[in-house]
Amino acid sequence: AREASVQESLRKVVELNVVREVNNLLRIEE
Repeated sequence: AREASVQESLRKVVELNVVREVNNLLRIEE
């Protein structure tokens, strides 16, 4: 159970980082 929760939190962090990167790229292009 612990490994699953750790993987889930890591996944959320990665998703947030990806969203931030995409937003930064979109901002630069505007």
